[in-house]
Amino acid sequence: KRQEEKKGMEMEGASPGGGQRHEDEAGEADTFVTRRRRAHVVEPDCTAATVDWCRRRAGDRMGALSRRRSAGSTSSLRLITLGLLAAVHLQGARGLPRYVDESSPVDYQDENSVKKAKGTPLDGRSFELRCKVANDQPNCAVAQGTWSWGQQYLCGASLCFMVVTVDADDVVFTTSPALTAHMDSRALKATIQSLDVTPAATHRIRVYRISDVLGFPSFVNRRDLEVCYDTVPAGAGKRCVQIHFGVPPFHLRLSVDGGLFQSSAVARTMPYQTSRVVVRVRDVNALDRVCIDLPATYGQVSGVPGTNGVIVEDAAERAYFEWEDSGECYAATRCASGLVGGELCADGEWERVFTIKSKTRNTTLTFGFEAQSAQVKSASRWSAFTDQSSESAQLSLNPVLGVPAFVDSLPGANRVAGTPYSMQRLDTCFINCPMPTVGMYSLLQIWTGAQGSYSYSTSEAVEIMPQGELPGGSVLSYPPDLPLPRYDQRFAGNFHLQGSIASVEIDWTPSKGQEGRDHTLCFTARGKVSGKTNVRCFVVPVARCQYCTIEGDSLQSLSVDYKTSWLQLWSANAGPLFPTDVASNYPINPAHLPPQTRLALGPLYHVKAHDSLDSLATRFHTNVEHIMELNPDLVAETEHLVVGQELCIIPDVCPQR
Repeated sequence: KRQEEKKGMEMEGASPGGGQRHEDEAGEADTFVTRRRRAHVVEPDCTAATVDWCRRRAGDRMGALSRRRSAGSTSSLRLITLGLLAAVHLQGARGLPRYVDESSPVDYQDENSVKKAKGTPLDGRSFELRCKVANDQPNCAVAQGTWSWGQQYLCGASLCFMVVTVDADDVVFTTSPALTAHMDSRALKATIQSLDVTPAATHRIRVYRISDVLGFPSFVNRRDLEVCYDTVPAGAGKRCVQIHFGVPPFHLRLSVDGGLFQSSAVARTMPYQTSRVVVRVRDVNALDRVCIDLPATYGQVSGVPGTNGVIVEDAAERAYFEWEDSGECYAATRCASGLVGGELCADGEWERVFTIKSKTRNTTLTFGFEAQSAQVKSASRWSAFTDQSSESAQLSLNPVLGVPAFVDSLPGANRVAGTPYSMQRLDTCFINCPMPTVGMYSLLQIWTGAQGSYSYSTSEAVEIMPQGELPGGSVLSYPPDLPLPRYDQRFAGNFHLQGSIASVEIDWTPSKGQEGRDHTLCFTARGKVSGKTNVRCFVVPVARCQYCTIEGDSLQSLSVDYKTSWLQLWSANAGPLFPTDVASNYPINPAHLPPQTRLALGPLYHVKAHDSLDSLATRFHTNVEHIMELNPDLVAETEHLVVGQELCIIPDVCPQR
């Protein structure tokens, strides 16, 4: 730089105006910085008279700068070129690292013999570790002699896979945080080993093992079970595989008509009376789907697909079986507590419901594993793995003759819906909105003969009476008995039903003070001659904080009844609340409300830890008496509240001034 600056100074010489360089600069190897800093350098002003001189000087300076930049660029280019040549020289015949994929077998040395192993799993490959169930608990300990996926390498008591590379110095493995946490807590153990290859040239085989699985590692996301690997040096690309702990569904059990869940259940029911059965099973794989299919012994019942896929019609003596949801098996089997986020069954309890109508023949239905046929199974949502339950549960139907039976509705024979099944929960009702009429039907048939060859003889007159106290406002009506000749329609299991059918119809409109609770209505059917009885109950829930208007209601009148502001009620009902509400009725007219308009009185609050009626009254600017009036199921001001309990609270949002 100094030489170039000096040369530039020498080329400048004298200015066109005859001015000379200052005498104390003579002979000095002046630098660009020094020259810029010296205040006494004399240079003419760039006026019109000296414009040519200024242009020449500017051109000389730009030229010097360009030469300096060119020299630097040339040096950098030479260094880069030398570096690339050196890299190529060092690499020699060796290319970038790459994987030998799973479709290409590779020889390796094991116990003084040469064997073949499949290559590296593709990115996203899934492995399954099949677990067992013992004493209603999953056990994922790996059995001795378990083979790894798709290859001939025996892992022993572990799950393993191979990574086969070419031109790589090593392979590095990483595990997902959840899997690592289980390894740290010794729920899992992972080891990595190398195998000798034949020939030993450029191949390298590394084996990743998972062993010593203690209990069942519970994961909720496929990425929780991930192992990733990459080559050293990098170049082949990062790949990841997922591991599926395949636990078959277990703890299979049944509940008949709302009873306890048992692995062996007995239903003592009357001919032509329907029982509702819930089949439930546990599956600990959080992202599994579960299928509860037809019982293995479904040939003993009618109403299910036959061998040719056609629905088998009723027979006179065979019980009638019907799924509540007859759709595809995995779609029809539901998470008992509801799916979280549309896919996660948090408590692992799955169920499917069916109804069965007894006839005169004893019947045994077996669900689950029976005679090498697995009817209960699970499937992973993110892989093709399925696990079949090895357990079974049995339902025994033992018809009881000579006792009144509650029967379903018959087309053209009764005007309202038939008898609810035992403890059936009807649709939610609302204050001032009438409950749909419920019909209860019963008959008592007299049979002759023996098991397997019973024949109908006659029927006995039956009366249906309420058992216990019914909710206030209930209205009962008793239509005349219906003499039914033998029913020859093959409909819902009523084929060959006959006799004198008694009935009662129940109407009820809940009133203020009956909200926020479940009302159980029970009825007894009794033979007028034999005195034999049968009881049937059903449940009617009444919504909390909901109201149906009647003639003459207005927001102003309701605000007085419920100690709130009409404006607060109006803003809480800005649009339809229910699918059946008419959108054109909104926004509502504060002065006139059409009858049977459903309104929300206020928000529903779910009790949290340490809540009390006093603390809630203070928090929402109300009082304990008002909270108890809105929640008539509360019986005392000091009542202990349960976490999650639902309460209607109308906060004082719009206070009257």
